[in-house]
Amino acid sequence: MSILKRFKHIVVGDYDEFLECENPLLINEVIKQLNYEFASIMMELTLAMNALDAAKSKVEQGEEMISQHFKEAMTHLHMGQNEEARVFLNKKAILLEKQTMLKEECNQAELHVQKLKELQKELEKEISSLIARRERVSNPVDKQKSSAGMTNTVNPTLSNI
Repeated sequence: MSILKRFKHIVVGDYDEFLECENPLLINEVIKQLNYEFASIMMELTLAMNALDAAKSKVEQGEEMISQHFKEAMTHLHMGQNEEARVFLNKKAILLEKQTMLKEECNQAELHVQKLKELQKELEKEISSLIARRERVSNPVDKQKSSAGMTNTVNPTLSNI
């Protein structure tokens, strides 16, 4: 959640005031900061996806264990071993309780991954819009420089006067 708060602070921050002056250097600075945040979000997203995979694996293993204990209980019931069947059914009940907790962890991990992916998309949009803005701001300056340079190269006698 801390990453979400940081991103909200960055986006809601006063960057627009800085960018109003249309300074490409300031825009570059904001892009650098957003790229840093983007990298940290990508790292956190990778960790969250690994945690999600681990949680899903635990859920699958738990379901296999539950079905295995149920089969064992049925086998012992058919053989007339009621006490052994109760032991396996008790183990199954304990595993079912753990399974609900594991599923909840898995759901929370999925929600976290989804939020991070949304945040990643928002940051990508913000960075690309800033890059476009930087290009829009820096191109007129480059055109003026190149046109000024062209007038000097076209008429070198004027610069000698």
